[in-house]
Amino acid sequence: MTKQKKEGQEAHLADLQNSLIAEYSKSLPEEYYTSMILLSQSFLKSMAQYERFAKQYDLTYNALMVLMCIRYIDREMSQSAISKILWLPKQTVGSVLNGFKKKGLIVEAPSSSDARAKVITLTEEGKQFSDPIFERLQKIDSEAVQGISSEGLEAAVQSMNDYAEAFEKAFLETSASE
Repeated sequence: MTKQKKEGQEAHLADLQNSLIAEYSKSLPEEYYTSMILLSQSFLKSMAQYERFAKQYDLTYNALMVLMCIRYIDREMSQSAISKILWLPKQTVGSVLNGFKKKGLIVEAPSSSDARAKVITLTEEGKQFSDPIFERLQKIDSEAVQGISSEGLEAAVQSMNDYAEAFEKAFLETSASE
């Protein structure tokens, strides 16, 4: 990224932060809205890094995650199961799977436990395609966490889980009252 592009991106981010602070300061104490905005930015930045990684292999973030489920979960994988694991709409997963089928990366077969479901597995070509991707991703992830204590990682996970659960609760409460 060029210096000029990065400066422009930082300026837009600062504008967004200032606008969000002005809006959220109406309903939250400063220690909450500032932390909430920083948490959201951190999450988005992390997602953007995975998206950038995925694009190197002509994948989207969602496609990378779907491929990871198919490659590493050691049980029958269906479109529905992947959708639930990744919290993605079935249509999104279906679109990704159709793209993989067209490329010859996966095959579908009837499930042994549910005749209505189709089990998704990688083809040999799919394994050859995905293995180097996940070897590299594991190396990057491993290097990335080396500078973070295990306690720091556990605290980050706990904080994200707490926030996700609190968000879901507030969402459900506001949805029920509307």
